[in-house]
Amino acid sequence: MPAIQDTVYPRLKANISKQELNDFYTPTDSEIIIADKKTQIAHTKICFLISFKTFQRLGYFVPLSKVPMYIVDHIMTSLATTIKPKELRSYDRSNTRDRHMTTIREYLNVTPYGDAARKVIRDVVSTVARTRNDRTDLINVAIEALIHERFELPAFGTISRMINHIRNEIYEAFYSEISEALGEERRQRIDNFFDEVGYISWNKIKADPGRPTLTEFKKWIAHYEWFAAQQIGTDVIETLPDAKQKHFAGEALSLDGAQMKELRREKRYTLVACALTVRATQALDDVVKLFIKRVMKIHHRGREAQSKYRQQHQPQTDDLISVLQSILTVYQQKGTLCQLMNGMAISIGANADELLKACDSYVAQTTHSYYSFLLSPYSSHRKTLFHFLDIIPLCIPRPNQRLATAITFLQAHQHNRADWLDIMARNPDGTISPLLDLSWISDTWWPLVTGQNQRHAEVQSVHHRYFEICLFSEIIWNLNSGDIYVEGSDEYADPYQKLISWEEYHEMVEEYGEQVGIPVVGSEFAAHVRKGLADQAKLTDDTFQENAKLTFEKGKIHLKRTGQRTRPPGWKAWRNRLVDQIELVNVLDVLVDVENWLDLSRYFSLISGNEARIDNAKMRYLITLFCYGCNLGPSQTARALKGLHRLQISRLDKRHITEDSLDRANDAVINAYNRFKLPRYWGKGKTASADGTKWNVYENNLLAEYHIRYGGYGGIGYYHVADSYIALFSRFIPCGVYEAIYILDGLLENQSDIQPDTLHADTHGQSEVVFGLAYLLGIQMMPRIRRWRKLKFYRPRPATRYIHIDDLFSGNINWRLISQHLPDMLRIVLSIKVGRITSSAILRRLGSYSRKNGLYRAFRELGRAMRTQFLLRYMSEEELRQVIQAATNRSEAFNNFVKWISFGGIVINKNNREAQRKIIKYNHLVANCLIFHSVVSLTQALNNSLARGAPANDELLTVLSPYLTEHINRFGNYTLNGERQSPQLGYDLPIVGEKGKDD
Repeated sequence: MPAIQDTVYPRLKANISKQELNDFYTPTDSEIIIADKKTQIAHTKICFLISFKTFQRLGYFVPLSKVPMYIVDHIMTSLATTIKPKELRSYDRSNTRDRHMTTIREYLNVTPYGDAARKVIRDVVSTVARTRNDRTDLINVAIEALIHERFELPAFGTISRMINHIRNEIYEAFYSEISEALGEERRQRIDNFFDEVGYISWNKIKADPGRPTLTEFKKWIAHYEWFAAQQIGTDVIETLPDAKQKHFAGEALSLDGAQMKELRREKRYTLVACALTVRATQALDDVVKLFIKRVMKIHHRGREAQSKYRQQHQPQTDDLISVLQSILTVYQQKGTLCQLMNGMAISIGANADELLKACDSYVAQTTHSYYSFLLSPYSSHRKTLFHFLDIIPLCIPRPNQRLATAITFLQAHQHNRADWLDIMARNPDGTISPLLDLSWISDTWWPLVTGQNQRHAEVQSVHHRYFEICLFSEIIWNLNSGDIYVEGSDEYADPYQKLISWEEYHEMVEEYGEQVGIPVVGSEFAAHVRKGLADQAKLTDDTFQENAKLTFEKGKIHLKRTGQRTRPPGWKAWRNRLVDQIELVNVLDVLVDVENWLDLSRYFSLISGNEARIDNAKMRYLITLFCYGCNLGPSQTARALKGLHRLQISRLDKRHITEDSLDRANDAVINAYNRFKLPRYWGKGKTASADGTKWNVYENNLLAEYHIRYGGYGGIGYYHVADSYIALFSRFIPCGVYEAIYILDGLLENQSDIQPDTLHADTHGQSEVVFGLAYLLGIQMMPRIRRWRKLKFYRPRPATRYIHIDDLFSGNINWRLISQHLPDMLRIVLSIKVGRITSSAILRRLGSYSRKNGLYRAFRELGRAMRTQFLLRYMSEEELRQVIQAATNRSEAFNNFVKWISFGGIVINKNNREAQRKIIKYNHLVANCLIFHSVVSLTQALNNSLARGAPANDELLTVLSPYLTEHINRFGNYTLNGERQSPQLGYDLPIVGEKGKDD
C-alpha cells in the first residue's frame, strides 16, 4: 500500500521555517474573536485555536497531544499566555473538543466526512482508475476532490482502504466485461495456450527476435502472421484505455505459464487478450525494423563488393594508367600529326579491344556508386522482401502516391522473369502514356534503372531487378522519415496522428510562448531569432581584438586551448584526510542505509498492484537491487548471500520491479540529494550533460549492433548527469542510432526536483534539427563539438558584413521557411510537452532522410541559426568553454563510475529487451545510492572537521566529487545486516560560503 509520505495527504512537519509558522499558524483577529465567543477559560481558548489552525492547515483534526510543540509555543506566544501539556491531553478527552470541532467546521464551511464524501471519492476515483494504475495517484485524486468539495479529510487509512476497494471493483468489472466479450470459442483458445507441454504458445507470445539475419527475418514474418491468425483481443479491448491495456499486458508478461494457469479464469482471459494485442503490435514493429536492417545490409554488402572489386582489379587499373601515361607522353612530344598518331598506336599496340573492354568494365562498376553491386546480395532476399510487402499494411499518404503506384506495379510483375519491364500503356484513343511516375528516382539510381544517362529522355522500360532494389531502398528511407507509415504499428505509425489538434494548439500556444519567452507569430518569431543571431555576431566581431585566444587567418579559426582548472594547494592531502574519516562499507551496507533513510522499497510491489506477501520484503528488494545493479546475476548473488535461492531473486525482478518503479525510486534519491548543501558547491542543478557508454550484450538479439567507435557488439547506456554530479535519467539505446535522437528525452522525462534548462553533450549529441527543437522546448544546447571549425556559419542577413569575422560566414538562413512552418513546429513541441509523443520519436522522423520534408527543413533552418549563435559564443567566451569541458568530463566520470559499480561484468547477459533496459536502470539507481551515501559521509566528515577547528573554504569544497570508491568494498562475502544502525541524515553544512548559500 502507498505510504502517507508518498501522497498529498496533509501532515504536520517536524520542522518548518519562521515564515511558514507566521503565515499558517498565527491566529487572525477574527479567529481570536470567535475563540473568545466560544471559550471562557484561557487554556481552553488556546486549545480551540490550536485545533482551529491545525484543521485549517490540514483539513482534519489531530489530537493536540500530537501537535508539534513549535506550533503550540507559537500560538501561546501570539496570545501572550501558556498552557500545560496535561491540559492538552485533558482537552483531547473532553466533550468540549467535540463542540469546538463542530464550531470550526461551521466557521470554515467544511462538511464532516460521511456518505456524501464517500460518494465524491467513488465518483472521481471510478473515472480516474480507468486510465491510471498507481494507487498513489488515485489517493491524491480523492484527496483533491474532497478538498475541492470542502469535505473534512478522513484518516489516511480510511482513504487508502476505500481506494483499494474501488480499484478492485473496477478491475473485476474489466475482467468480467472482457471475458464475456471474448466468447466461449476464444476463451477455449486461450485455455489451450496453457494446456500445451511447456506452455509453448505462451512462451511464443513473450519471445523477442534474435540477431537480424535473413533467417530471423523470415522467422519473424511467420511470427507476425501467427499473431495475426490468433484474432484474440484486439476487438474486445478497444474500449479499454491504452494505459490499462499496457498495464494488464505487463502483468501478464511478468508471469510464466504455470503462474498464468493459476489465475482466475476471467482475469487470465483479460491479461492474455491485452498481452496478445500489445505483443502483436511489438511483433509488427520488429518485422518492420528487421526489414529496414536487411535492406541496409544489402547496401552494406554492395559497398563491400565494390571495395573488393577495386582491390581485385587494381593491377588492371594500373595497366590502364600506364597506357594513359604513355599516350600523354607521346602527346607532349613535338612532331607532326602523323608522328603523334604513330606514337599513340605503338603505346596501345594490339590490345585496343582489351583495353577498351577493361575501360568499359571499370566505368560501369564505378560510375553508379556501389549500386551496381547490389544484385548479388539482393537475390537471396528477394522472395522474403516481397513477402513483407504482401503482409505488412503500408500506408502511403497522398503526396507519395507515385510510390504506391510503383509498389503495386512491382507486385503485379513479381513473377515476371524479364530483365526489362515495359512501363508504357496504350490508351483507348491510341496514344501511349507511362504507367509510372519515375521522378522519385535519384540521379545515382537513374542510369541503372532506366538505362539512360539523361533524365529528360523518354523512358520506355525499367531494369527489373535494379528497379526492385531502388524501390525497396526508397521504402526504408520513407519509413524512417515517416513519409510512409504502418497501420497498427507503434514505432512506425503516422507520427502526426498523435499530435494535439489545432483547436488544442490555439488554446495553448499563447501561454506557452509567454512561458518560454518567444513570439508565437511566424514573422515575429523569425525576427526575434534573427535579432539574437545578429546581436551575437556583432558582439563577437566587436570583441574580436580583445580575445587573446582567438585568431582568424586565411579563412581559418585558431582558438588556443583553454587552460585546466587550477586546484588549491594541498587539496589532495586534504581530500585524503577527509576520505580517511569515512567508514569502510560494502555496497549492501550502502543500500541498507539508503533504505533506512528514504524507504526506497515502498516503490516496489507486485505489478498487479496487489499487496506483496513476502517475508522481509525490504531486505529482499535490496538484494535484488544489489544483484542486478552490480550485474552479478541471481546465481552468483545467491552464492554470495547464504540462505537465498536464485529463483527468489529473479521472481522479484520479473514480478515486482519495473522500469517505472526504478525511475520513481531514482527520483526519490535525487530529491533527497538535492536537499544537501554540499552539492551546491558543484552546481545549482541548472545544467546537465548527456553521454553514453557501451555495454556488451549477447549478439543474438535485435538491439545488439556492432559499434565502430567503441568496437564490438553491444548497446549504449545513455545518461543525463546534473552539474551537481547526480544522474537524472538513463536509458538503453542501440549502438547504430545517432545519440542526438535521444538527448532531449532525458530532460523532458525527468520527474525529479532538479530540472535543468541547459544541456551539454559531445558531437554525437547534437545536430541542426536538435538545436532547433531544443530551442522551441526552452532547452539551451551547449555541446562540445569535435571539428566545430569546419561547421558552416550562417549570416543573419545576406547583406550583413563584419570587420573581423566576415570570412567566417558562408551561408544564409531561410527565414521565410521558419516563419511559414512555425505553427507546425510549435504544434509538435506542444504535443511533446503534454506527452502525446516523445522528442525521440519526432527526431527519428526528422532525420537525414527527410530532405524533401518542409517541416524538417524548417527545423534545420532554425537549428542553423541557433547553432551559429552558440558557436559564436563558444569562440568568444573562455568561461563558457571551461563550463562545457567540465560538464562533459563529469559525464565521462559518471560513465566510469557506473562501470566500476557493475563489478559483476559489463556484459548484459539477457536477450530480452525489457530486461536489458532494466539492467541500465538498476545500475543507475545503485550508482545514485552510492553517490547519495558519499555526500552524507562527506557532509558528516566535514562537520567533524569543523568541530575540531579545521574548516574548509569554497575552493576546497568545489574540487570534491561524490564519485568516491576508496571506502567501498566491492568484493568478498556479503552479509545483509537488516539491523544495521544508519547514521542520522544531516543536510546542512555549517561551512557555508557564497556557493553553499540558498538561492
